[in-house]
Amino acid sequence: MNALAHRQIAVALSVVVIRQDGPRFDLLAWPVVRLTGLVLLAWRLTGWLTGLRAELSGWLDDIAAAVRFTAAVCSIALNALAFGLGVTQ
Repeated sequence: MNALAHRQIAVALSVVVIRQDGPRFDLLAWPVVRLTGLVLLAWRLTGWLTGLRAELSGWLDDIAAAVRFTAAVCSIALNALAFGLGVTQ
């Protein structure tokens, strides 16, 4: 578990302890728990988006390599056709 998850668990446990003292502390504790949950969610989404960006970058690199390969093959084929037809410079 990472530090953020440990903090969220600590906050949740502190809420359980605070709730024993009375409901007035609940009003302060629950926004902290919700905010911690939102921070954790944002952190996970950021990690997911970073992974997606890396995956898309890999796909774009593969597509670029395929386009370069296709262009090279077409260039060789056109040069061979031009040489066969005698259209050389």
